[in-house]
Amino acid sequence: MGLMIKLTVYFLIFSIVPLTVIGFMAYDSGRRAIEAQTSNYLTATTVLKEGEIEAWIDKKEREILLLARSPVVQKNSFRLAARMKGDPIYMRAYEDMLTQFKTLGEEDPDFSEVFFLNTGVEVIVSTNKENEGRGELFNFTREFYASPLEKPPLTITALVRSEEEKLLGAVSGKVSLKGMGAIVEEKTTLGRTGEIYLVDKNYFFFSERRFREELPLKKEVRTMGVEECLKQRSGVALYENYKGVPVIGSYRWMPGRELCIVAEIEQAEAFAPIYALRRAVVLIGSGITLVVLLFVVFLSHSITLPIQKLVRGAEEIGRGNLSHRIDLKTGDELAMLASSFNAMVDNLDEAQKKLVQSEKLASLGQMAAGIAHEMNNPLANISLNAQMLLRGAKEGDPGIHRLKVIEENVDATARIVRDLLDFSRETKLRVAPVDVNAAILKALGSVEQQLAGIEVVKNFGDLSEISADFAQLRQVFTNIITNACQAMPGGGRLTVTTRATKDNVEIKFTDTGAGIPKENLGKIFDPFFTTREVGKGTGLGLSISYGIIQKHRGKIEVESEVGKGSTFTIKLPFSALRHQAFHNSRYE
Repeated sequence: MGLMIKLTVYFLIFSIVPLTVIGFMAYDSGRRAIEAQTSNYLTATTVLKEGEIEAWIDKKEREILLLARSPVVQKNSFRLAARMKGDPIYMRAYEDMLTQFKTLGEEDPDFSEVFFLNTGVEVIVSTNKENEGRGELFNFTREFYASPLEKPPLTITALVRSEEEKLLGAVSGKVSLKGMGAIVEEKTTLGRTGEIYLVDKNYFFFSERRFREELPLKKEVRTMGVEECLKQRSGVALYENYKGVPVIGSYRWMPGRELCIVAEIEQAEAFAPIYALRRAVVLIGSGITLVVLLFVVFLSHSITLPIQKLVRGAEEIGRGNLSHRIDLKTGDELAMLASSFNAMVDNLDEAQKKLVQSEKLASLGQMAAGIAHEMNNPLANISLNAQMLLRGAKEGDPGIHRLKVIEENVDATARIVRDLLDFSRETKLRVAPVDVNAAILKALGSVEQQLAGIEVVKNFGDLSEISADFAQLRQVFTNIITNACQAMPGGGRLTVTTRATKDNVEIKFTDTGAGIPKENLGKIFDPFFTTREVGKGTGLGLSISYGIIQKHRGKIEVESEVGKGSTFTIKLPFSALRHQAFHNSRYE
């Protein structure tokens, strides 16, 4: 998998996952809040409806009780019990009681029938003539009671007694459930799908409208809410209603009536706001995901493109193309990396050039060493023969001058051969404590004749001894002093300054000679480079000096201005040669 694809996937994961989690948490929290709010409202509605139904039944019971205890009913009940049918007093009592019953029916239409039972459990007076004379299953053991609400209608009964507490009969009223149904079905704020209904302990709808023939749900009602309620429990739950639709339902058991009151609202309506929020979150999330995807692709591309350039650059360098450069202008760490990479390639190119040059110099050194060795014997023979001829020559012989010229040329050639040998020979350092000031004085003493006419200024600092090769350092100082003398053929001033810094000993040789042109400053340490006339030098002195200072882990630098002179600065570390000394002590 490519880096761009990985970055895109990672960025998408780190951006979408939190968004998804937050969206889910918001949805879940909202759903719970709506569920709790709806549950509380449904519970409050069932409690309210229960109170209304109980109040409605209490009102009917009070009306029957007041009717049974009214003087008219008590007096006429006594007459009806004491007289026979057809007796004028009996008939007048009958009419008075019937009028009283009809008045109640007119005042409260919920009473479908009001009647009077004698102690023989026979209906004597009834607002429904067809029921007069029939018997009723009746128990005179309770003064007042309502029939169980197992099926409509509701019958409320109160005993009638004389002033002497003699049982005269009972007044009963059959109550239509239309009023109860009206209470249950009364418009509430439960919404479009909200519904409240009653269920009896036989799982039947108790509201009167539920028993119409055209209704499909006129039989048992078995839902989770009803099942729990008929276990005489109250609560709220999510379940499917009698239509098979998911609802939030509150159920409440009415122990005095053995009824279950249920309030429900469809979940689709209750959770409509949170469903809308879910859709909005999905749409917004999709939009954000698209924007994030575009941004991530752009960001990944902006990150991987410079890296790809770096990779291609590395591949080019690996193929040997050291001229290749990486052009990045992003202004960030990648641009810094590209700049460092280019600098590394420059250094590598320079190192390769130096390596090639070193190989050439090594070959040249081997060749020079071979030539020098081959020339040593002939030169020695020439010098020996010239010296023998000089010793045998007579005073005033004109050949003496020519023999001296030969000897001088042989000496000059011998010096060139020695320089070639020194250049080609790998000389080991013989490290010991060295007084730098003393080494400089030795070098000045060895070229005393060349310093004729030159003012030497010595600014020596108080230096500690360093670990170095005394002989090789003196050779370096001698070469630099010799070059300074040759740069001041008409005389001048040579200033030698030494001082100690934190880590180094610093030595400066400043002359007032002709100076070095700027174009030659970078070449003066190259082997065989010289600005002198042919035959006046080999160009190896500074190159050998540069190599010696490098072996001492130091630095040699030059500053020069044409017509004003040059300054050679040597920096030698105090402790740089401890490892070298240890190395030499092991292998010599």
